[in-house]
Amino acid sequence: MNKTILAVMITAFLTTTAAAEQFTYIVPSSPDGGIAKHAQQVTKEWSKFLAKKGHSLNLRYMKQQKGKKAATEFATTYKDNPLVILQSKGIIMFMTSNKGWKGYDPRNYVPIFGQKTGVFMLAKSDLPKKPAINIGGGAETIVDAMGAVMMECGNMSVSKMLDCQKDTYRYIKGWQGSGSRRKGYLAGDIQITRDAFKNIGSTYKDEIKSGKSVVWFSHGIASANGLVDDPSINSAPSFPTLFTVNWKEAPKGAYYNAYKKMIELRSTSKYIMVHQKNPYYEDLLGSFNEMINDKESMKKLNKKLGAYPWASGVELKKTLDDIYSSVDKKLLKDIQTIRQSFGEKTKINRNFFK
Repeated sequence: MNKTILAVMITAFLTTTAAAEQFTYIVPSSPDGGIAKHAQQVTKEWSKFLAKKGHSLNLRYMKQQKGKKAATEFATTYKDNPLVILQSKGIIMFMTSNKGWKGYDPRNYVPIFGQKTGVFMLAKSDLPKKPAINIGGGAETIVDAMGAVMMECGNMSVSKMLDCQKDTYRYIKGWQGSGSRRKGYLAGDIQITRDAFKNIGSTYKDEIKSGKSVVWFSHGIASANGLVDDPSINSAPSFPTLFTVNWKEAPKGAYYNAYKKMIELRSTSKYIMVHQKNPYYEDLLGSFNEMINDKESMKKLNKKLGAYPWASGVELKKTLDDIYSSVDKKLLKDIQTIRQSFGEKTKINRNFFK
């Protein structure tokens, strides 16, 4: 009898410990980057529910090449490793990377969950005739500049918009990190900038309170109805809303379509993925669903990250598939032309349409 009980206990112990795994969560950022800060807040809560299934998470930061290094490592070195999770980043760069990233294509992987997030544009209350804006951070800051350009120039063809673009702002390069850009804005080196919800009420709190800066607009959140107002700051209109008020017509045209598509891609960029047929998919997805149904966890995440919508599993996969399938060669060619006008050395990823 005692031997039988002991055998059952040993079997149960072995079964539990065999199922317990530590996942490596690759974050394509330095530990103090925006994506990293988001991942840190999410995993702090998510780990509580993943632990109930016997699992743990270890964050690994990989900041090189604006997402390319992390993506290619995931696609090659870890292609057969079900314990490696990847945080998405750089989809716009991937689409305009000429020959693509070795072995990587986000459409080939299975998303677990993600959060649609937004970005706000801030401006000094007292602007010079030709304000300065930073475009040193790659595609992300270029799309911010595009919104600012359209807001001042209105609806135009791409060629006319590029001429207006030159005359409207001074474009400052050289700052690679968000921290340097924030310091530059606060010091007055640039007069227009962009940032996420979590920094609006901290980094710029005194600027806004004193009237030196205003939250100009949000780029909006991607939805089935287009770009809609950001839920985190109700007083900040979305780009389409403010544009329509200023110009008495809705934004339209090829330049706007390129801008809108990049905003859609960026607003869905904070999601995590695994390789297909991952044996731990149900554990990963299930623990996430437990997290978003936990009032205490969501209260903390909404406070830190903003009250943005979450998506997971099949729903998220469909959203991403719809966005990717809506990108055609003409649209990508326009994105390439516009990015090149800002000084980016970029070409269409020819493999994206194969």
